[in-house]
Amino acid sequence: MRPRQTPKKSLTGLEKFQAGVAIFVSLSTAFIGWKTFQLNETAGANNERLKQIEFRLSERKLDFEQSKDIYDRVEKYLSSNQDERRGRALVILVSAIPESNFRANLLGMLTVQAERESVSTAAAEKYVGNALPSPKPSALFNGRIELKRASDGSSTYILLSKFSFIDSNRKVWSVPKGFVFTGVSIPRIAWSVVPTDGEATKAFIVYEYYVSERKAPLSSVNQMFYEALVTAGVKPAQARVLYVAAKTFGPNYSVAKP
Repeated sequence: MRPRQTPKKSLTGLEKFQAGVAIFVSLSTAFIGWKTFQLNETAGANNERLKQIEFRLSERKLDFEQSKDIYDRVEKYLSSNQDERRGRALVILVSAIPESNFRANLLGMLTVQAERESVSTAAAEKYVGNALPSPKPSALFNGRIELKRASDGSSTYILLSKFSFIDSNRKVWSVPKGFVFTGVSIPRIAWSVVPTDGEATKAFIVYEYYVSERKAPLSSVNQMFYEALVTAGVKPAQARVLYVAAKTFGPNYSVAKP
């Protein structure tokens, strides 16, 4: 005799709805949990980035405070009794600053305004670094200076004969007859570093002509100025001082591209 089978009970509509809701809630809970995990991961990464940004900003603030302190020291030194040892220590301190316009400007200030020659030349040496190789013996002046003082009695001179400077690369820097030399383009420190007459005057005239005409890039003119000074017999250490003075505080221009 076969056992009686219990008839299968079909789910009512309400039970099916409840089962569907339960499945939906389970899936939703799992999805929300996964999304929450992702958001937490993203938030953690963002927080780490924010910490890095804050750290960099704090570093920059520290750099600014250090830079301001060094600037204040330089300014105080230049406006007080300039002790030589203190000045040379300042040059070393400024030289430790990473390459920047700020570093160059401070070294330029020390070069031009330091009363002690050893401090001035040390600052110029650090400013220049390896940028100025020694001029080759092939550099030379061609022609001699003939100047006539202006009739108005001012310190203005008229060039009566053409002359030129030929640099180490055989580039010719010519100054035409009739050029009016005023000396206004020459850094003031030049008059106390080298004699106002003699061969150095040639370097001054060539420099002023080319910064006035603006036909050549300023960097090339400054380089030529240094080389012309040394060729004229100015000591390299003094020539570097004048180069730094011209580059930092001399005329500034850019040559328009053709």
